[in-house]
Amino acid sequence: MMLTFAVALSCWDGKNLDSPNHMDHVAHPTEGPASFAVVDAKCPSTHPIKIPQVHYEVWTSAPQPRKKTGH
Repeated sequence: MMLTFAVALSCWDGKNLDSPNHMDHVAHPTEGPASFAVVDAKCPSTHPIKIPQVHYEVWTSAPQPRKKTGH
């Protein structure tokens, strides 16, 4: 089994919809990045607006490799 998930930055500066590097208008909570959506995270004063989070997980299984025959 394999698990893949994505968590986006969760704090916004409240002004810019984008920035030249596509990142400066959003930030991680003051506690730092998390590997899952954090409900009670505190945003830094520079990015005070919380962005609603969606936690998206994908579970998949990979087929077992076939055994080589004597060829």
